[in-house]
Amino acid sequence: MIKDVIKELKSSISEREYSEWEISIQKYIEKLLHRENIEDIKDILPILSESITFEIIDKNQIHKGLENVMVYNPEKGYWEKAVYILRLILDAFHKEYTESNVTEMADILANIIFGKINRSRETIKLRKQYSGSRYLLYENGIFDLKEMKLNPIKTIKDSSGIVGIDFGQKFDINGEKLIVPEMFFTSKHMHTRDLMIDSPLPSFPISTANEIWTPRDWLLRINDGKKEQVTYFLQLLGAMLVPNHFFECFIEINEKDTSDKNVLLSLVKEIYNNNSIKLDYKLSELKRKKPFSGKVDAHTNIIGISEANGAVLSAKETNLISALVNIESMILPGLNPLPLLVIESQGWLKFNDVKNTGSGINRRLLPLDLTESDDKCHFPLSAFKNKEVIDWFNWQALVALHDLTEGNENFIFEIDDIKTLPDFARRWHFTAVNGDDCI
Repeated sequence: MIKDVIKELKSSISEREYSEWEISIQKYIEKLLHRENIEDIKDILPILSESITFEIIDKNQIHKGLENVMVYNPEKGYWEKAVYILRLILDAFHKEYTESNVTEMADILANIIFGKINRSRETIKLRKQYSGSRYLLYENGIFDLKEMKLNPIKTIKDSSGIVGIDFGQKFDINGEKLIVPEMFFTSKHMHTRDLMIDSPLPSFPISTANEIWTPRDWLLRINDGKKEQVTYFLQLLGAMLVPNHFFECFIEINEKDTSDKNVLLSLVKEIYNNNSIKLDYKLSELKRKKPFSGKVDAHTNIIGISEANGAVLSAKETNLISALVNIESMILPGLNPLPLLVIESQGWLKFNDVKNTGSGINRRLLPLDLTESDDKCHFPLSAFKNKEVIDWFNWQALVALHDLTEGNENFIFEIDDIKTLPDFARRWHFTAVNGDDCI
């Protein structure tokens, strides 16, 4: 386990620059080192722990040491692994990331934290990790999907100069006012980019024609030119941008071509903007772990299955997919809530061929039927990695999701009542479930 900690420490050097919060900690350590009575790293840790907010993950697993400790990052607004604080301390004392150094410092820090938490419960009361559908965390603040307002996270500096929590900033969750650390965001809630409110529609000249390309044009082309289908598309994109929330649905995307389906999940990855995101699971991976107990992407809670990444989506495979869709037959250790399953296929999977699955499929299937776009003939798919394009899609998806959910903290897609779906989606739903083109 210590080897894993060392690996994270080393990788954080290249992947993570010091934030203002971490720099303030570093400066305080340097100040402490100039005190006459400070001679050893053991003298600094108790003082440092008074200005940093720690929490134990599982009070029944104290023996796990620092692995069982989180630290609150007031600048980002989320809880993260305490290993990053260890990096600051080791760097301040110019200690290498050796097994003996890391083990010693991790044990000392863990013992101090456990003692401090056991002595005092202070004012922060952690509940379960945030799993609502109202608040989204971005680099530049917490977006309130009900008020359609971006709230920059407020911080204050204590007497030590370390960036800390502003206890005056509170958010309403199901009628209860909570400070940001009590909302219990973690790194998987973070969209690692700034949210651009009212992001303008970008446009680009097409090199092979005397035309202007916009992402809105692409949306209309892949949605049969119908604005109501564009709205529905954006609502589903919006749902994929809400991490750690169970919408009680799975999404099946049908299109003969693969590129436009891939663009949808590509946009999700770009908006989260995290290199560790994995949305291209293969059915062979899931088969080996049925009932599925593998690791769902840590940042999105999405399982993405596509023919483009080698999955063979046929009637033979729908039993496995059904096991993922039907909550009753799923075993997902450590996952709460359950992940959002997104299937990309060339042709509806005809779930009526699978015995004893109709009820679960009917209640949870959100279909999306795309029209093949010819944009790629004029404009490269790299356009969908352009910052202005991503910002525009991000904002349009949130607007569409707001119109659908009205900022409801506990929103679910109530597909039991098929009338909650638009007319065109009802037709797709019937075709997808029954394998028939007529009602």
